[in-house]
Amino acid sequence: SNISYGPFGVTSDSLGNGISESFGYAAGGALSAYTAGTAYSFSLGLTSDYNIASANDSVNGSWSYGYDQFNRLASASKTGVNLTWVYDRFGNRWQQNGPGGINSQYTIDTNNHIVGSSVTYDALGNVLNDGVTHSFTYDAENRVSNANGTAYVYDAFGRRVKNGSYDLLYDLEGNGVALLDANNGGWAYGEIYASGRHLATYSGGTTNFLHTDWLGTKRVMTSISGAQSMTCTGLPFGESSSCVTSWNFNSFTDDFHDSESNTEHT
Repeated sequence: SNISYGPFGVTSDSLGNGISESFGYAAGGALSAYTAGTAYSFSLGLTSDYNIASANDSVNGSWSYGYDQFNRLASASKTGVNLTWVYDRFGNRWQQNGPGGINSQYTIDTNNHIVGSSVTYDALGNVLNDGVTHSFTYDAENRVSNANGTAYVYDAFGRRVKNGSYDLLYDLEGNGVALLDANNGGWAYGEIYASGRHLATYSGGTTNFLHTDWLGTKRVMTSISGAQSMTCTGLPFGESSSCVTSWNFNSFTDDFHDSESNTEHT
């Protein structure tokens, strides 16, 4: 309620739990600041071509970012973390270096496949085994149909409508709005959207409001009373994510996190 608009979008509103939100924009219309009462806030420093040079996030920390000549993220640092990335000619991140994160290096062959890490592929280039503990099978349209024993089903629009023992329902705009128990039809989660924004989650008879960063990754959830009910931190590409009390399955950039494969489903 109490929504106010500016030339680039919503500038302020009030949520159903009493928290007042404000949104700031750069001259070109890019989101540059967000405040949700005392629960969560961030502000961004942008370059002339709108790359994010710095981010002050009340939950995830204060970061500085650097980019290569192709505008790919090349470095990111905050207190205790100093990461750099190297890319190959295909744009794959084949090195991540530095303290505070997972250091990894990959070798990519001429077919754009990872080699030397026990990763296996089928004839179409789909990953059959990720070299860790996850195996995959695919349907005739190259969609993942099974991951580590969890079966997936898709509708005529290509949307995933079954995830193991859960059914997923969508609204007319294609948003996943409900997760149901496939065995008894019982309600597991409801996702609330408004004006294209993922606003809240309903589960266990209560509503929790989402507060996301500039990528759409949830950083805070607040209860109906306005108190923090969850906080999440993580590294720039979503790895090493850690949440204090997690209420739903939406994760990095608001994608659906599949625990069986440790990947995000868009």
